[in-house]
Amino acid sequence: MGLRGDVSLPVLMAQRRGSESLAETMKKAAASFGQSDYTAAIALWTQVITSNPGIRIMNEALVNRAKAYLIVGQPLLALSDLEASRYQPDETKALAELWLLQGSALLQNKQYTQAIAAFAKAEKLQ
Repeated sequence: MGLRGDVSLPVLMAQRRGSESLAETMKKAAASFGQSDYTAAIALWTQVITSNPGIRIMNEALVNRAKAYLIVGQPLLALSDLEASRYQPDETKALAELWLLQGSALLQNKQYTQAIAAFAKAEKLQ
């Protein structure tokens, strides 16, 4: 789920037609993020999200876009993306990261009690 330039091609290839284009967009988004071009990264991850990919790719794009939103000071947009992600209960590492990011977004938004609760949920999963 991390920010990587080496998107899992077998996973992407399992997607419907056009997966090469989707894989390229994911790589460009990760590269933009790595170069601190967060506006471009957000736009590229938005393209991925609106292409209606499978759940795994959708989750990765939502979480990565949320990270970029946090960096540019848009915690409410980050929270929206984090709430839209759909992880299974057995995906504890991903869920822990999700709660950490949600706590960070809530902290940025000065929602301290909710941020503490989110951080506590992340801690329980680690």
